[in-house]
Amino acid sequence: MGGTALSRNTRFEPPVWKALVAPGLAVLGFAYVIAQATLNKNVMMGGNATLATVSIGLVVVAFVGGLVYARWLHARRHEVWLRIGNQD
Repeated sequence: MGGTALSRNTRFEPPVWKALVAPGLAVLGFAYVIAQATLNKNVMMGGNATLATVSIGLVVVAFVGGLVYARWLHARRHEVWLRIGNQD
């Protein structure tokens, strides 16, 4: 036996949908929601523009903070980062 039929592929490559398409669509959807909230902030929060601006800012800060935290996990606690999204 040549061993190729019995050898395992030790390199895992996630499906394109999970690795690129779904995250890309999520970012586009998030950007659309933030853009609509910004354009219509005079209607949000009962017409209080300051409160609407602060709440939109908090959402953006939370999103960016999540991205920074994910990068930190990837660099410093890779085993935790690998479990993100797994339900096992």
